[in-house]
Amino acid sequence: MALIGWQYLLAPRTTPVATPGPELTRPPAAAPSLVVEGVNLGEKLSGAIAGVGSALSGVKDAASAEAAVGALTAQGAALGEVSALVEKLPAAGRQALAGLIGPQFAKLESLAKQVMDLPGVGPVLTPVLMPILAQISALLNP
Repeated sequence: MALIGWQYLLAPRTTPVATPGPELTRPPAAAPSLVVEGVNLGEKLSGAIAGVGSALSGVKDAASAEAAVGALTAQGAALGEVSALVEKLPAAGRQALAGLIGPQFAKLESLAKQVMDLPGVGPVLTPVLMPILAQISALLNP
């Protein structure tokens, strides 16, 4: 009997580990939907921002700036349509959208600054580009 008691005292102890209950294993909350009236706003805005960037990347001088005005005007109109739909998103959706387009907008701003610094380009693009950048910036501040 003493031997059994001695083995019991010297035996390694294990602490039972609690398994997480259902409240600890819930999947993360789903990301807010960015679809309004059948339009995926994330895709539309990303596409519009990419379109503006594409138009700006071809600008090398005043003449190419003139050529880019039409494409920029079209992208500005597309942004205007999407901006109206963004207002219908709940706050969480607007924040998610801002998180999605924020990095893309930062790159666009950098490109816009470079292009606007080219000789003769600023006077041509300012009237069309500045409203576009302001529209996108407003979407980043839900």
